[in-house]
Amino acid sequence: MIFKEYQNIPEDWEMVKMSDIASINPRKMKKIEVNGKEREIQPKDRVTFLAMDDVSESSEISTPQIKNYEDVSKGYTSFKEDDILVAKITPCFENGKGALAQNLKNGIGFGSTEFHVLRPKKFINKKWLHYLTNTYLFRKRGELNMQGSAGQQRVPTNFITTYKLPKPPKIEQDGIVSTLCIWDKAISTLKELIQAKKRYKKGLMQQLLSGKKRFPEFEGEPWEKVKLSDLTTGPRIKGKSVEQNNENRGVPYIGSTSFDGNFEEYTNDPDAVIAEKKDLLLLWDGEYAGKVTTNLEGAASSTVAVIRLDSDKINNHFLKLLMEFDNAQIRAITEGSGIPHIPKDFVSWYTINLPPKKEQDQIVNLIGSIESEISLLVDKIDLLRKQKKGLMQKLLTGKIRVS
Repeated sequence: MIFKEYQNIPEDWEMVKMSDIASINPRKMKKIEVNGKEREIQPKDRVTFLAMDDVSESSEISTPQIKNYEDVSKGYTSFKEDDILVAKITPCFENGKGALAQNLKNGIGFGSTEFHVLRPKKFINKKWLHYLTNTYLFRKRGELNMQGSAGQQRVPTNFITTYKLPKPPKIEQDGIVSTLCIWDKAISTLKELIQAKKRYKKGLMQQLLSGKKRFPEFEGEPWEKVKLSDLTTGPRIKGKSVEQNNENRGVPYIGSTSFDGNFEEYTNDPDAVIAEKKDLLLLWDGEYAGKVTTNLEGAASSTVAVIRLDSDKINNHFLKLLMEFDNAQIRAITEGSGIPHIPKDFVSWYTINLPPKKEQDQIVNLIGSIESEISLLVDKIDLLRKQKKGLMQKLLTGKIRVS
């Protein structure tokens, strides 16, 4: 079957099956090349290992691990330098998980059994094939051909092997890759800039929140050591479990998964504990006990403590910054042999060094400006990815030609 998107391809392109241009799930490598010489792999040889979490939804290697060959040679998927990995299980496949395997330790790797491996044959540009496995058409068709029970559906090997696609001449594959690499380079540059700004923000926060770096107008003004309870207008209020809905009826329901402000559940239960934007919200128990947020309005779940702040004494965003920076220490004092939780008297003894209110405001504004810059860069990356996606679809179907 030839999909309608692949009809009317250029005359000098050829319709082929994936198995014509790549070996699918090839056998495990038994030799490596060291100092230009090939030899048998030894048990202690170091190799790259990729769990599913080690590749991104933009089909890149994000956090490679290095392990001994003997520890991963059995029970995992094997691959080598320049192979293409494609996630087979839902929802990883639909979300774009995969990678072009490059910069592997000793040129070989092992990873999750939930990867398909495509090894490009001669006269096939590996990056061109990698781009093709990330097109909407390939992912959508694969999703429609999944097999297995709900939640455990997988793209079968047969779909990969028999998938039909238009193959341009090698010189045009190279041209397509050169064009799309311009977008990749721009995206990579922005990602590096984001990481640099995040490092700068972290270092600046450490200086500002400890008082090691101060604004000139506040030099000499003392900081005050206070307990968290000194900055509140009353005791902490524990949230409640209430009836919820996902139909946007009532107010947002604030739980551990919605601390970022992305709400999926709502409630109009009259018994709900309502948090205001100026409150500090603290996850009181569970895996992420100690996590904080603010500037949210809605019903607090039973895992959330609402701490009403005195806005004349404390900037709620400053306190969030401070407690996020101190999060490791806060999490270290959680109690409970089963579900960890914050000590009941935490608010009464948790101590902070508090700068003058105007200095708090200025710190918040400075850090906020850096976060805004980072957010703008993230938006630029999203735009570039959308542009690349549209261009990629046209280039890989011959709607746009390159020489």
